[in-house]
Amino acid sequence: MALLARWKDVVKSKPDAPALILSDGLSSRSSNTNTSFRDLDRSSDALAAFLSVAGLLPFDRVGICFHPSQPAEIVSLLALLKCEAIPVPMRRPFLNEIVTDAGLRLALVPRCDNKEAASLTAFLQVLRLGPRGEVDTDDAAGLAPLPPPQPPRSSLIGAINILYTSGSTGRPKGVIGRESGFFYRIRWMHQAFPFVEGHEEVVLRRTPLTFVDSMWEIWGALLGGVP
Repeated sequence: MALLARWKDVVKSKPDAPALILSDGLSSRSSNTNTSFRDLDRSSDALAAFLSVAGLLPFDRVGICFHPSQPAEIVSLLALLKCEAIPVPMRRPFLNEIVTDAGLRLALVPRCDNKEAASLTAFLQVLRLGPRGEVDTDDAAGLAPLPPPQPPRSSLIGAINILYTSGSTGRPKGVIGRESGFFYRIRWMHQAFPFVEGHEEVVLRRTPLTFVDSMWEIWGALLGGVP
C-alpha cells in the first residue's frame, strides 16, 4: 500500500514534528495544540489493533462522521488504512441509504456527539472515539461481535474510500476512490508545489470528508511531512 508505506517513511524521518495543529480560535490570544507524527501513528495503531480484535476485516466498509476540526477523524482514517478497511464518510440526510447501500459493518463517531451516535445506532453498531481517537470505555466493554460482512457489489481492490453523491438527482450514489489515483495526485502536488524545508509550511484543512478535495488536503500534507 503506497500511502501507508509513505506514511511510515514520514513518521520515521520526523517523528517529533507536528502532524496536526489545532487552534482554539482566531484571536491574538488563541493557542495551538500540536500532535506529532509519532503520536498520531501510535494513536492510529491502537485504534487499528482494537478494530482488528473486534473483527474488522480487509475491504469492510466503515462509516465516519466527524467534524474536520476533530483529530479523531485523521486517527480513524489512518487506522482504517492499517486495517485495509474502507472509510465511508456519512452524509447526514442519507444515513439509512448509505448504511444499506455500502453494507457498513460499523460507524466511528465523536464521543461528545451522543445525538449523532443515537441516530446511527438504529442502523448499525457505533463506536465512539475521544478527541485523539481513544475508544470510549463503555463502547469498548459492550462492543458486540460485528455482524457478518456483506459482499461488495463491485471490486474493492485498491479502494481508499467510498464517497456518496449529494442525492440531488435522487438516491445518493457511492463512488469508489482508488488509492493509486490519489497517490499519483499527491505525488504531482508535491512535485508541482513542493513544501520548502525550514519555511514552517502548513496546510489549512477546510473541506469536509464527504468531498473529494479533502483527500489531498489531508494526505497531501501528512505525506509531505507538514501539519
